[in-house]
This record gives sequence, structure tokens and C-alpha cells, in this order.
Amino acid sequence: MNYKTRSHALTSIRAAVAFCVIAVALPAHTATTDYSKYVGKYPSEMLKKEPALKARLRSLLGTSYKAFFDRMQVETPIEKDGDAIVMRGCMAHQCTVEEAILVIQNETPYAALKMKSRISKTFPADRSKLPAALKRAMEQ
Repeated sequence: MNYKTRSHALTSIRAAVAFCVIAVALPAHTATTDYSKYVGKYPSEMLKKEPALKARLRSLLGTSYKAFFDRMQVETPIEKDGDAIVMRGCMAHQCTVEEAILVIQNETPYAALKMKSRISKTFPADRSKLPAALKRAMEQ
């Protein structure tokens, strides 16, 4: 094998190895997550098993992330509402006064915080973009 041929062969091998390394490092396209399998279970169990969802919540809630989880101390089982799932929680000894609501519809999380007995924040802030399941949960 002459120098030119060997050089091309080595370049091809390096490219193939680099492609394999990149392919292994990149996560495969994940299929859609079926959160409905958590209906009847508690939100903390789902969030423990779905770390990507917890990261999305951190992004959605921003500075209200801690306030949300402060209101998830006492959890109710996850419910189904049409094509959405609904999670609720409250501060210990403060149910109906300090609550958090999370609705996931089409893999998109939406949240609301009840503070001092009234819904004070929704995520997204534009309430016209909230799904009907969250609006119903906020009325309860």
C-alpha cells in the first residue's frame, strides 16, 4: 500500500471512529412519554421516575419552582381528565389555602399555584393558553 492510499484509508477509519463516538454520545430520539401510566399513583413517584419532566418544570416555573414544591407536601393520586393528567398537592395543614396543580396534556406541562386561598400564578402566565383540564382543576 503506497503512502497516498494508506493516508486515505487512515482518514476514512478516523472519520468512521469519530462518527461512532458521536452516535454513541447523542441520545436516541425518545418516543413520546405516556404519563397516563401514572394515573392512580402519587406525583412524587412520577417525578422521581421522569427526571426530564422535573427539568421541564424547573424551566416552566422559574423562580416559583420552590413555591410549587412547597405546595406538594401532601399529594393526591394523579387523575385523568380527558387526554390530560392532573396532579394536585398542598402544604401540610394548609390544604385549600396553599396548593399546587400540575396538568400534563400532550406531553406539555401547565401549572397553577394557589396562595392564600386564591390562584395567584399560572404557568404559562397567559391564562388563555391553559388547557381546560387545568381550568377545571383551578375551580375546585
